[in-house]
Amino acid sequence: MSQSVQLDSPISICPPEILSIIFTYCIDASNDDPGHVIGLEHTAPPTTLTQVCRQWRSAAVSTPLLWSRVTLNMIVLDRYRNKNFHENVAARFNTWLTRSQAIPFSCRLVFRVQDSLSFYYSRILELLLRHAHRLRNLALEVPWMSGWFQPS
Repeated sequence: MSQSVQLDSPISICPPEILSIIFTYCIDASNDDPGHVIGLEHTAPPTTLTQVCRQWRSAAVSTPLLWSRVTLNMIVLDRYRNKNFHENVAARFNTWLTRSQAIPFSCRLVFRVQDSLSFYYSRILELLLRHAHRLRNLALEVPWMSGWFQPS
């Protein structure tokens, strides 16, 4: 018997609908998590699910619930002064909101007022306003900056 037999793993023959259900458990397992941070890494679901194979990517991208929570920590992103980096984050935020389709979503924004990044912030807020009718929760965090505002 010289013919080689390729055995597919059960997950590789799983219908997309079943994959979507399995993928939502990845998100539900972190229910206390306020959302996945966009911009710095590609290591959290649902992003990692899109990088396994075409079948998983297709299933993850077409499962809006996976994209229904997001965190943008702009204080962490402030370390990167490259405009292209900030534009990339804004584009990824737009993709994230688009993939959540018509379902309600939760968003957490952590930022500080800083003139050098005002264009970037306005771009993020503009994207958020386009989808405001779907907002389930919005958390805005503006940590106190020493010397920024001193009450009289």
